[in-house]
Amino acid sequence: MVKAEIYLSQSFIRPSQINRIVIVYAVLLIITGLYFSFSGGGNYSYDSPQKLNDLVKIKIWLFASILMATMIYGSALKHETKLLGWLITLSFYFVVLYALLYKGTDYGLNGHWGDNGNRLALVTKFREFASPFQDWYFKNLPSFYPPLWFYLQGKLAWLFGVESYKTIKLGYFVIYALYPLTLYFVWGKLASKTAAFSIAFLTIFLRDIHLDYVYYEHITAALFIPWWLHFIEDIKSKEKKSMGWYALGGFLGALLFMTYYYWFFIGLLSIVLRYILKFILGNREFLKSSLLKEKILVLVWTAIFSAIYWLPLLISIIRYGSESMQSKWFHKGYLALNLPFFGFSAVDLVYLLGFIYLIVRFKKIHNSRYAILLLSMLVLLLIDRLINLTESSIQTRKILELLPVFLAISSGFGVALFYRVLKMKLPRLRPVFVILVVFFVFYHGNSHADQISESKYQKAMKLQVPVEDIAVFESVDYRGKVFLTDHYLEASYIPYYFFICHWGPSAHTASRYNQRISFLRYLGRFGNERQVAFLLRNNIFDTVDYFYLPQYENGGHVYYDTYPLYYPAATEKLRIEFPKRTTIDSRYFELLHNRGLYGIVQPDLPFSDIFDEPKKDVDLSGLIRQYNRFNLAADFLPDCYVDSIRRYADDAGEYLADSINIDLDIKFDKGIFMSEPAIIADKDGRNRLRLIFLASHRLRRDYAIFIHAYPKNKDILPDDRLKSGFINLDIYPERKMSGWIAGEYQLIETSLNLQAGEYKFHIGLFNKMEGRLSRTHKTDYINIGLSG
Repeated sequence: MVKAEIYLSQSFIRPSQINRIVIVYAVLLIITGLYFSFSGGGNYSYDSPQKLNDLVKIKIWLFASILMATMIYGSALKHETKLLGWLITLSFYFVVLYALLYKGTDYGLNGHWGDNGNRLALVTKFREFASPFQDWYFKNLPSFYPPLWFYLQGKLAWLFGVESYKTIKLGYFVIYALYPLTLYFVWGKLASKTAAFSIAFLTIFLRDIHLDYVYYEHITAALFIPWWLHFIEDIKSKEKKSMGWYALGGFLGALLFMTYYYWFFIGLLSIVLRYILKFILGNREFLKSSLLKEKILVLVWTAIFSAIYWLPLLISIIRYGSESMQSKWFHKGYLALNLPFFGFSAVDLVYLLGFIYLIVRFKKIHNSRYAILLLSMLVLLLIDRLINLTESSIQTRKILELLPVFLAISSGFGVALFYRVLKMKLPRLRPVFVILVVFFVFYHGNSHADQISESKYQKAMKLQVPVEDIAVFESVDYRGKVFLTDHYLEASYIPYYFFICHWGPSAHTASRYNQRISFLRYLGRFGNERQVAFLLRNNIFDTVDYFYLPQYENGGHVYYDTYPLYYPAATEKLRIEFPKRTTIDSRYFELLHNRGLYGIVQPDLPFSDIFDEPKKDVDLSGLIRQYNRFNLAADFLPDCYVDSIRRYADDAGEYLADSINIDLDIKFDKGIFMSEPAIIADKDGRNRLRLIFLASHRLRRDYAIFIHAYPKNKDILPDDRLKSGFINLDIYPERKMSGWIAGEYQLIETSLNLQAGEYKFHIGLFNKMEGRLSRTHKTDYINIGLSG
């Protein structure tokens, strides 16, 4: 400070005058920022002159903000005041930056498309309904995705009277206004003020790209490490810890957990990893940590405070089972281990500096425990690679995506140490360091507007509220009602629920997504108009209030498209069709809007009139269809109707058993079962092979049935089959296997144009993609009479 005053006196400018100049410029900067943010307005497109002006202002704003930071550095303010001044400048810079980036639209990045559709649907429900945590699409199910951030969005939207779809854009301003100072305050409890500032600055300035889309992941990643080091690892070695201290740690941990829980897997693994390393290396100094019971106590409090989220979720999984498609989201690009300090950019050098610092100062208590967390991330990545062999993933891609946020910690400590060394031992190089920092900030700051070239940004700029589509829903009592519809975007604006969601990974893990598909297929295949209306209103899933689906222009069906996810990250359209005569042309469907929105009327009939009693005197195909109709319905009806339908199913099963053997003792891969093959004669006396199949779950792909007939007497083989030794009788089922309903019996018959003799049959399944499935079935020799 003395040197600064001497320098200033020699420059004929007093410190107080310098500070006044800084204050005047700060006021001008605020006025300029407010003008840039609020001038103009309205909706305009990405390629409009107004947007070009906004981009020009962004460049001016970057230069003006850097000048503000430089003036703060040259002022006579105290060191800590300078740090706060820089952080406030950083916050204000990003607030105005995002105001300019998203001027002309009310939406955030990607508008209401993609994952934002899920988020906005949840925000809308939190805004409109009082229930604490709920699913974004399914009624009567708790949140399966960490809901706290969206809950706050929804409640703040309700409090200030803001439409839900605007909250993502407005959330940018709140995040950037509070996030830098929050990080500074948190790290200030664990490290020097300079290190805390460096960490906060690098976390946000170098990795802002995730704050525009998965902001809650970014924020929790940045706050998890200091929380873990302070409350779990206890790097400050707090001696007297009251129960209130553990409870506080648990409460803060619960807030993180309910916002995004993934990082807790890293923390828990680090506890296990530390004991493994102790077993291998012994009690080294860098492996010391707080007592295990203290860690458990904080985590127990975390579990208690977050039980409002995870306990209802756990109960729903126990009750309905777990069926998540998010574990199938994985593709080749996630295999690359792109570490941010092995490149040659200026940003890579910053992370490299942090990596070097971590190696050099590894014995420092906060560094060694932080390093164990980084090592746990690597171990978790390796575990995921093993899990990938089972065609699944625990989504460690999140670690790689947010790794720069975690590495900003060591980089922040490294920068702070480097600056201190310069200040104490090489003071003449400080101006060079400052100039390099200014150039680096200016260079990297120019990348903050790079998102304008992304399709997600351009979608946000082009998007308009779908007023006409929303009006269809508003023509009925939509609030909290369940729709069987493929109109999912409107859920970002108004609070209604889906019977089934359009995209598999969006489905609640306990929603019974595949079982709902089977139910809808059942309606389309077996239901008459009475049964379809009755089952839509009375089923084990949700009471359907409205039916709103597209129809073929030329044809007798309406349809619904959903997109299940398969490993690795492959979505495929699955179309379910419903006859018009049993749905929109039915007397139980009431047209409520001319765009095809129907209400469903509950049939005022006794149960026996809705499901006719089974008949005995029908052909085999009719017996199987009849049994499927009753047997499958028992899986979909509420308990109050199960006994009645079970009696029908039992009767239908007895009638079927009197005709054929329906024991499915032969098992193939993919959960496909088959009865023992039977040789029958048709009405003309010709031999036929009869097979009964059943799939225990929905099949992704279609399979053909190969049937190889091996004659005992090789002399009866045709000349072209002598080499193979069998006669090929392959069957391509008329109803493709991907369209089978789980639990539905399938009757498949084929003519046997074989010469009289004894034959062994080798039966199995195959397709072009997978080849032959490994499990097959071989019969004993069967006597085949003369064929017609």
